[in-house]
Amino acid sequence: MCYNFCHVLRLNLQNLTMAIGVLAIMAIAAYRFQFMHQPGLYSSKNIYEQQIEMSRFLGTYYKGEKVVANDIGAISFYSEVQLLDMVGLGSTDVAKVCVENANLPTKIFNEKYRSFLIDYCAKNNYKIAIIYPSWFPVKVPSTWTPVASWKINNNKSAAINRVVFYALKPEEIKPLQQNLMNFNLNKNVEQWYYNIRTQ
Repeated sequence: MCYNFCHVLRLNLQNLTMAIGVLAIMAIAAYRFQFMHQPGLYSSKNIYEQQIEMSRFLGTYYKGEKVVANDIGAISFYSEVQLLDMVGLGSTDVAKVCVENANLPTKIFNEKYRSFLIDYCAKNNYKIAIIYPSWFPVKVPSTWTPVASWKINNNKSAAINRVVFYALKPEEIKPLQQNLMNFNLNKNVEQWYYNIRTQ
């Protein structure tokens, strides 16, 4: 009798332990679903509305052309442009400057980095840039003309919710404006144009 009671008690404890374990796993799964599902939905939406749209735009109007960007994943994968990665992860010339000057004080490093980017883009005939302005060292050069910006809402995953399109030469302003106006942009992306004074 004692053996049967102990055996049943052991089975009940095993069942109880298993039931508690299963309930704990279900509670964790429900918690993760509740708090990660919405951000996950917005994250993929954010990447589509910003990164994929930028790559579609470049692939449509600038295929084979020289373009500057700083968030390059989708652009380099989809658009077939000659891409200069302003941050240096995808462009060895930029990475070399960053590595060679890494030990400089921040202010001097940023000035050298900025000068390099401006000179390199001019010497190599880059046409446009699509960047987060705050990522440009010190400030975006005055010779780069801001033409338009795209802003995404409810940003959960893009580095910054707004990108700016720059014409790097005066003769690129009108074509960039026209291309942006003709592009079938996702309706959830806010696009606005800068007031450009021509001389």
